[in-house]
Order: sequence, then structure tokens, then C-alpha cells
Amino acid sequence: MSEAYGFGWAQAETPRLAWEGALKQAFARSAWLQSVHWLGTPAPEGLEAVPHFTWGGELQQAHLALHAVLRSLREGEVDFCLLMELTSGGMVAMALGSPQAVGRWNLPPHARLTPLGGGLPEVVEKIARQRAQAVLGEEASAGEGVFLSPEEGLLRGVWRGLEQARQLSQPVILLSRDTWSGLATLIEVV
Repeated sequence: MSEAYGFGWAQAETPRLAWEGALKQAFARSAWLQSVHWLGTPAPEGLEAVPHFTWGGELQQAHLALHAVLRSLREGEVDFCLLMELTSGGMVAMALGSPQAVGRWNLPPHARLTPLGGGLPEVVEKIARQRAQAVLGEEASAGEGVFLSPEEGLLRGVWRGLEQARQLSQPVILLSRDTWSGLATLIEVV
């Protein structure tokens, strides 16, 4: 299995500005996009002719959508895509890609994102630490747990997790929980 990377992130008042901001931070072009994933918000009219997918807007659904997108990048189904989310702070966009995007377009990734799966909410953190340790190896720290909040949204939470990983100089495990389930994503600075 391959890897999936985060390349750029932006928050703006409109979808177009967030879209362009994330691509600019990633040093990428719209023509390279193979898909755009809208978390809880249908795609507005007038955007580029790439496949658009709309996912549920609840935090758990958005986190599950992130896992699905990361897996498609890791499997080589897609090389470069955007995730878009409307939050209380405005529209947020994150550019994600595969190692092929790094090589083909010389894009510098900010983070490696690994879906760790999920479990029952009361044990998801323990399971995530075990899975993270398997990914990172015995000599590396399995990272600190960072919990997502519905108010901030998934993409702002991912970016907060990346900033925390930079500050700690170690990976973090991004966690979301609801009544019945929990999900975890490993974030490593590259």
C-alpha cells in the first residue's frame, strides 16, 4: 500500500477562494485535480469540470469520507484531489495527493495522512495507538491524541492536528467519537 499526503489548506469566504487558496499553497493547478469532495455541502455551479462528490456533513461522516479519499489515494485510484467543507469560519479546502503527485508535479507535501480505522468510542484511542505503532514502528512515538469537535469541522481539525504535530515534533492521532463509533487518522509531518 502506498501513502497519502496533505499539500495545501485554505479558508476563505467563498468556495472559489478556498479552492484557489489551497491549490496556491500546494503549488498546484486546477487542471491537475481528478476529483473534488464536498463534505456536507453540495458543489456550487460554475466550478471546473472534474468529478464532484458530496458526502454527509456530520463529523463522523466527514471523517469516514476522509478515510475513503485517503484509501483511494493510497491505492492509486486518484493522484490529486480537493476536500471542501463549509464551517462557521467560512469555506475550507484541503489539497490531498499521492506519491505520484509528488513525483509528477514536484509538489512538496506538508503531512502524511494514514487512516487508522475505528472502533467503539470508549476504546478507539487505544486501538488507534496500537495501529499507529504498527505504522510508525516500535522505535517511534505513537503520538498524542487530538480530538475533533463538530464546531471546528473536519478540515480545520486536520490542520490543527498538523500544527500540533509540528509543535510536538512527533505524529498525532486525530480522533472523532460519537455515541456508537470512533475513527482515527494518523498525521505525520513530512
